[in-house]
Amino acid sequence: MRSRSAKQGFSLIELLVAVSITGVLFAGGLAAYKGIGARQLIKDAGASLQSSLRLYQQKALAGEKPQECAGDDKLLGYKVSYVNDEKKNSYLVEAVCELAKPAGLVISLPEGVEFKSAFVPEVIFFQVLSNHVEGAQTITLTTTDGSTSYQVRVDQSGLISGYLGPDRRSSPGKGSELISGLVYVLGTGAKVDLISGRCKLLSGESEAARPGKNSKVGVGGASFSVNTSGSFLINKLVADYPYSVGLTIGDEENYVCRCPSDCVYNGVYATASDLGFYVEEIGYKSVAGTVSIADNEAQVQMVEGKCQLASGSALMSKPGKGSKVSVGEESTNVSNQGAYAVDGLFKGIAYTVALTIGKPADYGCLCPPDCSYSGIKASAAGIDFYVKEIGNESVGGTVYIVDGEAQVQETEGKCQLTSGTPAAGKPGNGSKVAVGDQVTGVTSQGTYTIANLYKGVSYTAALTIGKPKLYECVCPGGCSYTGISASDSGVDFYVKAVE
Repeated sequence: MRSRSAKQGFSLIELLVAVSITGVLFAGGLAAYKGIGARQLIKDAGASLQSSLRLYQQKALAGEKPQECAGDDKLLGYKVSYVNDEKKNSYLVEAVCELAKPAGLVISLPEGVEFKSAFVPEVIFFQVLSNHVEGAQTITLTTTDGSTSYQVRVDQSGLISGYLGPDRRSSPGKGSELISGLVYVLGTGAKVDLISGRCKLLSGESEAARPGKNSKVGVGGASFSVNTSGSFLINKLVADYPYSVGLTIGDEENYVCRCPSDCVYNGVYATASDLGFYVEEIGYKSVAGTVSIADNEAQVQMVEGKCQLASGSALMSKPGKGSKVSVGEESTNVSNQGAYAVDGLFKGIAYTVALTIGKPADYGCLCPPDCSYSGIKASAAGIDFYVKEIGNESVGGTVYIVDGEAQVQETEGKCQLTSGTPAAGKPGNGSKVAVGDQVTGVTSQGTYTIANLYKGVSYTAALTIGKPKLYECVCPGGCSYTGISASDSGVDFYVKAVE
């Protein structure tokens, strides 16, 4: 019987097993190495983007103008926008000046990193000399293979933060820390803003409450119910990890997020206990009416708080491009047919309803006189505005004080002195002349001019004597002319001292 030699080598099967084990270990090590490399790449890209954003934020805060925005040109701020191309890895930074248009700078992410999507909103704008940011949002970077992500958050308050996307180690249920807070329903007129990464009530009232059944706060794929008193508790979180915490409103038909505007906080660490979400009720009421251009003879009066046409005619129409009606903070354009309706209002609130005329050089308010109603409740209809064309003609003349021997007669509709010597002057303080709806005071030299009248309209011109106990009218009788046309001059009044 043959025995196995001590020098005999490994069998083919043994060699194949050994090689397979080595390959598995190598593949695992290589995957881990690639994972570490991808995380470091995305972290570096995120840090670089944050640094770039902070640089131009500081330039805006300092009012640092580029060379193209020199002299008296005013810097408005710096804007950052996504470059929409196939590579998906570039963004554009531009200075915004009042006059000049400086060239922008395109900055690219490192190779292997791209933006997950375009910016929403499209532009991040850093206002000059202000911490406030327009277009606040979260920008997500990702490796081109999609294995790792990084988020950069730009808050309205100017806070810029960044963190790696969630991984399994940070999922709820893996730790022992917690986040808690409240959901608030804002009262009418309340103001809230994002300050140092947290929403704060600035004025008005709010009530901690649940905005509808099934309202939830979500973290990393897990959700936690909001109770009827508005409170929530997120537990079993890990320490030293920046979470995204979002509110899902249960009754979206009646509530909307006010702060954070997208109902999401980013970069929240476990142990936070001051997280506040602010929502407001959605308005369903409206205010509606029309805008009409009245003719020169039209008479409009206020009846029970609303303007109504008493005589003459008026055509529903838009008084110039850009005409709009505002109700509280809401506004809408006036249609070509003069109609408007402002929606999204709340029952029980007294609003101010105001008309902005698109061509103020051609039209003026007739009723309401200041183009504004006050104390209007939502669901009101027939909140109508009346405007009229602004006239460019005028009537002028002189007031004369004559002695008792003077002779004055009316010739061809105007008073004329036939004998005696007149003295132009004002018959007492408060003396004034009215032509139609226009009124002006008589100067110390006895002259007056009424402007903004309409050609072709027949007016009444009347003198009111400031000291009726000392002076009386000689001509015209009753101190009043009728049938006066615009552009008439020499529409003179004669008075004398009371005997």
